[in-house]
Amino acid sequence: IVSCNWVDDFGRFPVFYSDIDDDRMFVVFDTTPIENLGRVITPKFGVISRSEKKFLSTHRVFRDSVEVFGFNERWNPYMPFSCKCAINQSKTKVAIGMTYLPQINILDVESGDVKCFRIENSPEERLTKSIVYYGSIQCDDKLIYALYQNLNSNMSSPDDYHKYQSELHIFNWNGE
Repeated sequence: IVSCNWVDDFGRFPVFYSDIDDDRMFVVFDTTPIENLGRVITPKFGVISRSEKKFLSTHRVFRDSVEVFGFNERWNPYMPFSCKCAINQSKTKVAIGMTYLPQINILDVESGDVKCFRIENSPEERLTKSIVYYGSIQCDDKLIYALYQNLNSNMSSPDDYHKYQSELHIFNWNGE
């Protein structure tokens, strides 16, 4: 197995990675490196070659490849693009649950096709809100298991937590 020195090879650590085979790896880098907080770039999802130390393919989960926001003290610039990922057992598909958006994404690793599913009747999102939607995601070759929290992360008191109940959302790989 070929190793990877993330900082030397890519300049930062991934938020998620999983082996596809002995050389290829599915990887997610969250946003720009920490020293450039004035801009936020959407996550880079892709397949890298450890032996070549480069991306073999990249996949866009958002409509635009680059989203730029001015840095604002009221919100964390990493927030909109945080996600939880899991790769299926056959290493062909990745389930992506958005932490701060009510959305599940299903990525086909080989074709690069992405299906995005927004939770029905979810409210309009604002970057100044901090609602945690998906806190964890797991999968197998048949189903996706996503912990839907719908939890306000700005709660001031632990007593407020009793108002929220987590749900387990179970999807098939078609998003149903």
